Formats: sequence, C-alpha cells, structure tokens
Amino acid sequence: MGPVTRKLDRMGFLLCIDGVPAFNNNHKGAPSLNIAELINLSQGPHLRYNPDNMLPWLLLPDDMSANDQLKFFDYITKTELNPLQTTGVVGPDGPVKCKLFGASLDLKGREKFMNQVSVQAYCGCSYCSVHFDQGPGCAIYSLARRWLPADDPLRQLECDVCGQHYVFRNHEQRAAPTMKTTQSVFANATIARARSLTHFLGQKGRPLLSSLHGFKYDRFNLLEWMHNLARAFENLLEFLVGTSDGAADRKARKTSLDLGLFPEVWPTRVHYLSTPRTQALARLQDEMIARANSAWCRRWLRLCSIIPEAGARVADLRNRVRRLRDMAVAGDRIPLAGVLGALPWRLTRDAQEVVNARVANIVYPHYTPVCGLGNETFIKRTGCWRTASKLVALCVILVPAIRGYVPAIRAGACKFIHGVRILEGQVYSVDESGNLNLEPGSKALKKSDIQRANRLMIMGLAMIEGACPVACIKPAFHCFVHYALGTTKSGLLRALWMMSFERFNKKCKNLTSNKRLPFESLANSLVRDATAFFHRWSLGNVEVEATFGTASVCELSLNRCFSTPPFTRSLSLRFLDPLESVDSL
Repeated sequence: MGPVTRKLDRMGFLLCIDGVPAFNNNHKGAPSLNIAELINLSQGPHLRYNPDNMLPWLLLPDDMSANDQLKFFDYITKTELNPLQTTGVVGPDGPVKCKLFGASLDLKGREKFMNQVSVQAYCGCSYCSVHFDQGPGCAIYSLARRWLPADDPLRQLECDVCGQHYVFRNHEQRAAPTMKTTQSVFANATIARARSLTHFLGQKGRPLLSSLHGFKYDRFNLLEWMHNLARAFENLLEFLVGTSDGAADRKARKTSLDLGLFPEVWPTRVHYLSTPRTQALARLQDEMIARANSAWCRRWLRLCSIIPEAGARVADLRNRVRRLRDMAVAGDRIPLAGVLGALPWRLTRDAQEVVNARVANIVYPHYTPVCGLGNETFIKRTGCWRTASKLVALCVILVPAIRGYVPAIRAGACKFIHGVRILEGQVYSVDESGNLNLEPGSKALKKSDIQRANRLMIMGLAMIEGACPVACIKPAFHCFVHYALGTTKSGLLRALWMMSFERFNKKCKNLTSNKRLPFESLANSLVRDATAFFHRWSLGNVEVEATFGTASVCELSLNRCFSTPPFTRSLSLRFLDPLESVDSL
C-alpha cells in the first residue's frame, strides 16, 4: 500500500467469491449463486467484519463455466477496476486510487476463478506445477517430502523420527516442483487453446481477472487461511475417529494393501486368537465343558470369532468348544474369521471416551467458539460445526487432548500445528511493540521465524504421511507447503482470510430463506434485475413491428436504430407454420 500518510489517497481491496443457495435450498439440484464481494482492507479489522461495510459487487450463476464468465470479467475489469486503480474516485483529500490486489478463495472457488482443472485432478495445485502421483483409485495429494532437504531421513522408505517409526511408499528422490508464475500460466493457456485441448498442465484458460493492470499471478492468488485449516482438521478427525458408514476404514485398508504398507490392517490378513486366550482355552477340562450351559459355550465361541446360529443345541455347542480346546492343547493357532487388525492411527473406543472427557471439561474464555455441546464434543461428532470452532479445536485443543494415544500421528500433528501457530502471528509485549513500531495488541510475525515455521510444517506433514495411508489425505494438506512463501509475499495470511466474507454470507443466507423479507432475497433481486434490464432494453431504440395475416407465414421485423447512420441495420425474422414445408419458402 505504500508509506503511511495522513491523507486519504489510496485504498486496498480484497476479492472474495463463494456460493449461497439463493433459491430453494431445500430442493435437490436447486441452482446457487456466487456472490463476489470486496473487503476494504484499509479499514481496521473491527470495521472490516461489519456487514454494513461489505461491498457486494457481482452475482454469478454457479453453473456458469469460467470460460463463459471470462468475457464479463474482462468487461468489468476494463470499465470499473482499471479506472479505479489509475484514476480513482473523488475523496476529501483529492483522488483516491482503489486497488484490487488479491483474491481469497477456497479450493473449489479458486480452481474456477483461476480457470484451472479441479483439485481432484493430477495437476490441481494452484500454486506450484506439481503433478500428483497416481494412487490406488485416486490421486495422492500429500507430497510434502519433496520440499525436504535431499539428505533428510524422512525421504527414505523407513525412518525413526522423534522416537516414532514411519513407513513410506517409496524413497523420495525428486526435487520440489517450480512455482507457477504469470508467464507459465499464460503459456499453458495458450498451448491449450492452440491445440484445442481441455487443459494443458492443469490450465484451461486465462484467469478471470487477468486483464487487471499490474496483474501478477503469484501475488494475486492468495492462500486462504480459514478453509484449508478447517479441511485439515476434518481430515485428521477422520483418521482419529473414523466415519459412521465405515467408508474411510475400508478405503484405508484397501489403500494400505495396494501400497504395501501397514500389513497388520490388510483385509486379506488372517488374524489368530491371542496367546493368553489360547492358553486359557487349553486349560478347559472335559468336566467343565460337560456342565456348561448355552450362554457359557456361546461366550467362548464369540472369543474365537464364531457366532452360533440361533436355536443351536447345547450339545452341539459343547462339541464345538471341545474341538477348539483340542486345537489349543495341540499347539495349533486358532484363526479368527472376519476379524480385522486395529488401525494404528485410530483411537480405540476407550481412548475416545477419555479424549472426549478431556475436551468436555475445558472451560472456554469469553467469546471463544466452543468445540462441544454439553458432555459430547467433536470426538463424538457433536458440536464443532462452525469453522471458528474447528480452528480452535485444531490449533489449541487437539494435540494435548490425544496425549498418550496414537503417538505417530500426534508427533506429526504437533510439528504441523506448531508451524501453523507461528505463521498465525504473535502478540508482542508493550516494550517489544514499541521497538518494532507496532500498535500494542496487534499481531505480527518476524521474518526470521518464517523459515522455522516452514520446516516444522513440512516435517509434520511428512510424518503424518508416514503414519497413515497417503492416498486418504485430502488435497487441502498439500497447500500448507506453500504457506511460508505466501506469508513472505503477502504478510499474515490470517489477516486476509474469508471470515468477514463468510459472516456476511450468513446474513445473505438468512435473507434468502426468509419469506418475510422478499425484497432482500437474492433470488428475487436477480429476477427483478433481469426484468428491469429487459424492460430498459425494450424501451430503448428498438422498434418492433409485427404483422399477422391470414397466411401461414408471419413476419416480424426488428429495426434496431443507432445514433449514427452506418450502424443502422434491419433484421427480418420469419416464423414458419409447423404444417408448412420448408421447401415452399
């Protein structure tokens, strides 16, 4: 923004775009609208977050592709944004130049705004030219080991770090990929257009605001602080707790089998009765089995993973227990049918109860988002539905709450979260704020701490990659390898997040579903705007003359008159009767 002055001669704006269910949100397949809004970063944080200070700019249909939106963004960039940046608006101290210097978007919004392929594709990163590896049934997004030093032990197949053992799918020898620049993005878009390709190296076409004066891809494409951290928390919680339908567990076991990792969790691995239970089974006497009832026999059979059918006779149950006892006495291992090995990255049922009790007993300071509801917390999938609560749960609560359990995952999460908290910024003391020329109470970050945070985050991501199936890691984790570089270029990324935009969107969503306020509805506003635009167009310099006769063909003549004679033109449309042959014309 330049040096600080007492005159108001410039303002900086941040662009945010996200979708809201402007129409019938209860109807499946109802269209959505993307709201493009501007945040005035020249105001203080307490003023930016006020919904009255948000600047709604555009309403875009969600189903409109980036190539269809490109011509509209080119028009408004040349007619609105560029004049505001070069000429400015009238202010109290003279012209005020307004510059749009960045866009803060989530992963799905960024891929459309930058006119790129989906993040689920192999070339889906918006910041670097990484080519995601082919995994079992999906792409592998977590490639943090490529950003480690060449001699780092985490690049090997197996290593011991922080007292934990980590296993990887390959010995990583590749260097870190190059970062995307304005020249590389435009070159890829040009090649895709010249060869009539869907995309070239992930780039479909030009970014939507590429016509902006001084557009630089790497500086305009800001890293989003809020959504990526929320997705990372959900991914870690999926590893620790699992999902209700068990889809995550099935994918993890199949991925481990395909990659050759964690053989104890493979679905094809045969598990046997434990040694203490085998010894207890071998000590059963014939007299004890002969006096046993049905419940006693069924209990021993369930220990051996055998579920007898309902109504089985007691004599048959005793015979089955006796055969198992004879196998144990002979020293044979008793296979357990249908029993799968415990996931090393998963909290056991007892551990979940302990961790849930730890989180439920936390007393939160005033205005701090709570991460639970009564005695149930996010460990039980209760509460923690707000993004602000997820950020608190990830950055503050998660690591100390799981102490004593899943040590490999916890060690990696501790490194990763430590780096995140450094990049979030610190509040310095009054004396240190005076030495650094900072306003007391404001967050700041020393440049010397950025590289330290970068090492911690990449090391933590690599450790998480070696403690769980790498193909189950979500795309949001890959973005964190670029957060240190993004902080170096743009400053504190937390100051550029979409929190104020999302708070305004919450107000918009409440209005769209409120039938008591029909004029504030986005859907009604869009219909009224389109109707008014058509009405103004029809009342302009357009004359419509229609002649209807007895003939089967009627003619409609549209005379569009412009101000200068060279542009005067006449268009004649003939509407055919459905029963008339085309050859008769």
